[in-house]
Amino acid sequence: MSFPDSEISFKSDAIKEEIFVYKNQYSIPQIISKSEADGYFMLGFMHSQDRLWQMEALRRQANGTLAEILGREYIELDVFSRLIGFNRISEDVFTNLSEQSKAILKHYSDGINFFIEKNTKRLPFEFNLLDFKPSKWSPLDCIAIQRLFAFEESNSFWNDLAMTEIAEKIGVEKAKQLLPYYNLTAPFIFDEQSSIYQSLRIDSAKIKDTLALSSKKMKEKEFTFFKEKESEFANLNEKFFEIKEKYFTSNAIIGSAAWAANNKKNKGAILVGDMHLALTLPPRLYQVHFTSSEFNLVGFSLPGTPLILSGRNDYISWAMSNAMVDDLDFYAEKTDSLNADYYYNSKNQKVKFKFIADTLKIKNQADSVFYIRLAGRSAVISDLQNLAEIGAKNSKQSYSIAKKYLITFNWTGQYKSDEFLANNKILKSKSWYQLKAALNTWQVPAANFVFADIKGNIGDVPAGLLPLRESSCVPWLLNPGWREQTNWAKSVKIQNLLTIANPKKQYLIAANNPISRKYTQFITSYWDIPSRAIRGDSLLSKYENYSFSDAQNMLRDSYSPYSKEILQSTLPLLQKHNVSFSTLEKNALLYLKYWDNILSPDQIAPTIYKTFLEKLISNTFQDELGSSFLAFTNTSHLHYAKILEIIHLEKSDWFDNKITNKIETKEDIVLKSFKDAIEELKRNYSKKIDSWKFYNLNSIKLKHSFSEMEFYKHAVESDRLSMSGDFSTINFFKIKNKFEAIGCAGRMICPMDEDCVYLSIPGGVSGQPLSGNFTDQIQLWLSAGFIEIPLSKEPALNYTLFIKAAPQKQ
Repeated sequence: MSFPDSEISFKSDAIKEEIFVYKNQYSIPQIISKSEADGYFMLGFMHSQDRLWQMEALRRQANGTLAEILGREYIELDVFSRLIGFNRISEDVFTNLSEQSKAILKHYSDGINFFIEKNTKRLPFEFNLLDFKPSKWSPLDCIAIQRLFAFEESNSFWNDLAMTEIAEKIGVEKAKQLLPYYNLTAPFIFDEQSSIYQSLRIDSAKIKDTLALSSKKMKEKEFTFFKEKESEFANLNEKFFEIKEKYFTSNAIIGSAAWAANNKKNKGAILVGDMHLALTLPPRLYQVHFTSSEFNLVGFSLPGTPLILSGRNDYISWAMSNAMVDDLDFYAEKTDSLNADYYYNSKNQKVKFKFIADTLKIKNQADSVFYIRLAGRSAVISDLQNLAEIGAKNSKQSYSIAKKYLITFNWTGQYKSDEFLANNKILKSKSWYQLKAALNTWQVPAANFVFADIKGNIGDVPAGLLPLRESSCVPWLLNPGWREQTNWAKSVKIQNLLTIANPKKQYLIAANNPISRKYTQFITSYWDIPSRAIRGDSLLSKYENYSFSDAQNMLRDSYSPYSKEILQSTLPLLQKHNVSFSTLEKNALLYLKYWDNILSPDQIAPTIYKTFLEKLISNTFQDELGSSFLAFTNTSHLHYAKILEIIHLEKSDWFDNKITNKIETKEDIVLKSFKDAIEELKRNYSKKIDSWKFYNLNSIKLKHSFSEMEFYKHAVESDRLSMSGDFSTINFFKIKNKFEAIGCAGRMICPMDEDCVYLSIPGGVSGQPLSGNFTDQIQLWLSAGFIEIPLSKEPALNYTLFIKAAPQKQ
């Protein structure tokens, strides 16, 4: 065990002056140092003390070295990570960092390495079980983890793969119909007035083409270049999605919400942060109070990096919410027909691939060498298809997949940037203007930085790199890489284009909705359904004096405008057939009719509604999409958005089942979906409707990476937790599979007229299962409860001294 049960004292030549660490009952540390350099050293030490295995797993995932400690089954993930190139990117980024950022990363890494060095015989149990010791930590590891986090926060990779597969199956124009429109009466972040929406439905007479560049058509004949490899692409896509399902839980279901509101009574402001990530044990975020001569702050840090993603200092508070920028495009690279070592670049010039010999270390096996092919944009990620040959005895890697066409990508995360400098400047900011200036070097992940300060100001600074595409670049499809007009013309920083402070309505909410009505440049085709933004806007518009309790109640809110819209269009059709329904079907219909659209665990109606909704989607789209249906439902929330869009229409070709001779109508599909849902609920539960409580459908176990090991699972995972809400509610929750989900990974409330911050996470500060602080925040988190953390530079009375560190010379 590496978690101590008594006060620690040590000396180190890596620090200049004394550092003190105090902890409260939840083991949340307050680091007190005279310099930020020493503070970052201690942040690295504390992250290691509590989360060393989590950090090790993340750096190995990013660098593609998990198979070395976990065996052959992780070869796919290792090769995938190396093809994305997190390790190569981190090297490029490091060379471009400011000296200040390099110093921060060095001090942070020194703290990690000092902990490892002094605790080689007291490492977390995972290291002992796998029989290895962590190697020295490097600043490059911090950058790789930051880029991995940025990749997790992007949905473009998986969505574009899915849409390309669908376009290949049903045609480009038909596939384009699956990209939904954003309702113009729903809230935009920068709206000065409260939303005037009447419903979530789209008025077809007032549709604005929110697809922008997507509307610049790629003709069917231009897309046939990849149809030649249809079966191979489908197989490749299947492999990509297998990796996603196993290892990238949060991708393509990304989210987060942040909002700020004024209190007119005391002229103050409140900031609320609600970050959505994969729900795991330990959680991805780590609470910390960080005090030095340069700053004093409380917030959420990201273990493995020195970043404080959301928090508050003595002057301002900030919270991140995903800006939904479409930051990645795929390209088909055409190889030379006579020599596959060459491809044609965007100017249609023949260029030789760069080959990198890479070595995979595999537990209990000899090392295996494979080659990474680099084109101008990226590695050839379609070479993932050759995995069966990697690690096989005496194998020689071949390139059987797509000899004529290969797949590469362009991602803003490959570009040089300095998020560490930006973050450090945020910690020292005293105003909205300083926050905006601080974010100048922030590029990935693109995020809204929602803001409030002690003077009652509120605002939002969207920050990130936005690709500006050439005229023929289709953002959601595989593009021909040998055509110059499909390139990215350039990239711009959205923080230089869009900001807002003190909107007239005296609040704003960023819930993955569009930023500004005035900005017409293409940002994404993948805006989230506006249900959460609409509900948030509606609630915020009602408050004169927004308070902590109001914010807490909003975070608990599980009312779904989306479900109301779906049922308003489907219940009348079902009621027409009520006479012919069985007793069970009639009772189920009554539950839906009188439901209040709140998804709470002890209700029956949400179970019926959710099962009905899934059947409605599959019965509408699966006949056209066939095997690509799974790819479609793996994309963000496109399937939920599209069914909402067409369910209000009298007619749509999507409702006709192409497999049957009959031409089905919307009414036919709604009726079939309802009956199918009731049959499924009978099979899964019983014929007794009282047993259909929502907690049966909407529950999870928070899992550790060793949860699959039968001997350890009961010690390392939580009990089954009944959850409220879904993807359409402010209290966000989305099940990935039976016991894994995406949800709120960290809640924060910052009342700027108080000298404290309120935080909670789904688990605890400690990553060690035998610690009392492994799961001690779960019940608080479930109920949107909070731990109050004083902002005082001196430790509060309920904090006890945990560490005293001094320079070696003393």
